[in-house]
This record gives sequence, C-alpha cells and structure tokens, in this order.
Amino acid sequence: MPLHIRTSRYFRRDGEWRQYHHRGSIDDPSALAAYQSAVGG
Repeated sequence: MPLHIRTSRYFRRDGEWRQYHHRGSIDDPSALAAYQSAVGG
C-alpha cells in the first residue's frame, strides 16, 4: 500500500547533535483508515 507520510525530527546539541524526537503523520484520512485497517488498528 503506497503511503505519503510527513515526518518531523527534532535535534539537540549536547557536545554533538542527537535526535530526541521523531514524529510521523498520514495526512489523507482515507489512506490513514486503510493503513489502520491493514495493521489491525
């Protein structure tokens, strides 16, 4: 199933850059419903 997922990543620098948060979302409601159905959610 093709999906278009928008993601955001947040980084902090504590001596070196480290990722501290990653979030993804499916914008199309029908695609989200199909994905949830496919994975049993």
